[in-house]
Amino acid sequence: MKEQQERYPAGGPDEEVARLLTQAAAAGANSNHAWDELWEKLLHCSEYFAAGYAVIPRLAELAIRFGPAADSQPLQLAAAIMGADDDWDDDVEDDEVSRARRDSAAALRDLEDQALRSLQLPQLRDDSAAFLRLLQAVLAFRGVPVWQSQLAHLVDGDEELELDCPSCSEIHLAWLSPSEGFTLRGHVDGEEVVRPIEPADPASLDDVGGWLHRTATQHAQPAIAAQVVHLFGRSRCIACDEEFRVSDGVLSLRGQFPDDDPDDAED
Repeated sequence: MKEQQERYPAGGPDEEVARLLTQAAAAGANSNHAWDELWEKLLHCSEYFAAGYAVIPRLAELAIRFGPAADSQPLQLAAAIMGADDDWDDDVEDDEVSRARRDSAAALRDLEDQALRSLQLPQLRDDSAAFLRLLQAVLAFRGVPVWQSQLAHLVDGDEELELDCPSCSEIHLAWLSPSEGFTLRGHVDGEEVVRPIEPADPASLDDVGGWLHRTATQHAQPAIAAQVVHLFGRSRCIACDEEFRVSDGVLSLRGQFPDDDPDDAED
């Protein structure tokens, strides 16, 4: 009992999170100590995971109250919680995630609408990182596996995505940099091998890829549009020489496959 009291100074995770939410709401939508502590507890402390799902409706209320923003803390925290189930396999059961989505369905729709409205902010034309985070948030609220947590790797300065070859499971890194090029990289006999990524025809993209490319194009984000067509483009494995779609390798490494990719990314 003493150990539990030390871990939950306010009497338990739900009560502790409620206290922090009250402080964060009073401080506003921008990052502050209370928001930072909520991020730490809800995303990095397994005993708080269930509490995170429980506060999605409250985060939706705050996101709506604060209005569209490039970096709304309640909206981004809600997206991170819903997207984190990709990484919580050992701590959160699939039925718990499904139940949380059912219980918060209305709030998730409100959050998705708020994220879509935020994408229209004119200042985002000069802030591709914030634009990408909002794209990822939309996918998190729609429950699109893998892309709900991995899309942010396209942000400038962190443009690598780990993947494997769907044929032989060789690990690669996809480098998706509008300024430095689009390549697939790996090592053979200790030597780095670099292969080009051929971009997909935008007209051939469907589901998630099509939605991402259309949205980036419609909102004057050419660099992101270029990243998307290369993310869904093709290259050859450095080990077995089989051609594959880069996005399929990203999905494969994380236990998903093309046929598992849900048709959730609608306009």
